[in-house]
Amino acid sequence: MSHERRPDRFRIKTEFFDSGWKFVSSPSHLISIQAGSEGSGFFLIHSIAGEFTWSKYLARCLGPRQAVYAFAAPGLNSDAPFFFSLESMASAYLSDMRKVQPSGPYMLGGYSMGGVIAFEMARQLEACGEQVRLLVMIDAFAPDQEHTKNIAAWSRNGLLMQVIGNQLALQWKSDQLIAPDVLKNLPFTEHSTYVTRHLLAFCEISHSQASLQSYLRRCQIMMRVHAQLLADYKPMPLVQNPPCVLFRNTLGLIGNPSRLNLPILPDSERDPPHRWDGLLQSSPMAIDVPEEHFMLGNEASMDFICQALKEFVTG
Repeated sequence: MSHERRPDRFRIKTEFFDSGWKFVSSPSHLISIQAGSEGSGFFLIHSIAGEFTWSKYLARCLGPRQAVYAFAAPGLNSDAPFFFSLESMASAYLSDMRKVQPSGPYMLGGYSMGGVIAFEMARQLEACGEQVRLLVMIDAFAPDQEHTKNIAAWSRNGLLMQVIGNQLALQWKSDQLIAPDVLKNLPFTEHSTYVTRHLLAFCEISHSQASLQSYLRRCQIMMRVHAQLLADYKPMPLVQNPPCVLFRNTLGLIGNPSRLNLPILPDSERDPPHRWDGLLQSSPMAIDVPEEHFMLGNEASMDFICQALKEFVTG
């Protein structure tokens, strides 16, 4: 499969660095989170926002002997253009993975959109005769038409940008969160400017306005691209039956109320079903996590997830 990518006009560079996001300049999308010393690596895929800070929490909990890798999202964490399709993204990630582990069995996992990419990677591995030892989907939703339509709308109307802004505000110890729907009333091109000014006003951070806004603008564009990849993706069922674990939120895709101060939406939008049964040969092992979707990347939730995962990964 070819690794087709979007034209260079989508390439965005920056010098923004932060303890939660790592920018790399490399032809590979793969980053070693923990070197490990034995067994198969555990390969983790970023969320729709390209964020993989959560992977370091899993790595620490799994212990130093377990090798853990994460994929850097093109256009945000790596100096690379976006992909044209989710399938080509999965194919490129597989190519990078095989450079460090040439053959299976493989362990794959992803948070949110990353779980969908992990599913597609498993499907492509299956198609070429490789074995998937474990597929982990952390609150990943099968991309049905209604769900992906909502995600695409949120990528345009500022809701996903509010998620990023308020996640950063909490990370930087501020209790002043962006109000619900304030971005919805602004043009798309002003969302990153508003969030930047809000964070600089209410958080004690050393980043300049230019570097922070550049990062947020990249993130904003990338989420729109990723939302479109999800909308265009038509998943094919797995033929084999690899062990699959699905971690599910218990408080909704968006909480009611939301810890991120997100708008209250109809239950059909804020708490949709995961809908994986038709794409897997048997139902995944479902484990509930007491949190809302966009807060599952925090340290406490990842520790909870890791304790449940240990027997599958290291056993």
